[in-house]
Amino acid sequence: LAQNSLALSSIHVTRRSESKSKALKENFPDVVTVCETAEEVVRNSDLVFLCVLPQHVEGVLGELKEKGVWRKGEHTLVSLVSTSKVDDLIQKTSLPPNHVYKMICLPPIANREGCVLLQPPASNSENGLPFLKSMLDALGGCVECPTDDVMNAMMIPGCMMGSM
Repeated sequence: LAQNSLALSSIHVTRRSESKSKALKENFPDVVTVCETAEEVVRNSDLVFLCVLPQHVEGVLGELKEKGVWRKGEHTLVSLVSTSKVDDLIQKTSLPPNHVYKMICLPPIANREGCVLLQPPASNSENGLPFLKSMLDALGGCVECPTDDVMNAMMIPGCMMGSM
């Protein structure tokens, strides 16, 4: 994002992957804060990206809901967990439907040469969050999928791309 002149005031990450969080902090010391817990990240963020293994989704979201950290109407959740479903994420967080998304990054996005898949569409002027689409477009592009079925169909060719 920084390479595309998209300024972010702060980014909070967990120590889950210590080498990656340390590298982010070293590269962006004035922007990145490394937090001890997911709760601390959510309490200090408006836009939350869920990047955990599928088997950890239930535990992480359950704990955050139990602690009451989600601010309805203020937090936006974007799950990068390929097996997640938007309806399940809404139930597990109690966030409004227009604040919960699923995103899949295609491999070339690492070099800003690909795009992300996003479901539901964020550019919808009535219920969407246009800033989210703009941010994802800055990474290389954003293809908005209206339903889980459309996203699942688009994931198949994306998975065939393999790793870079």
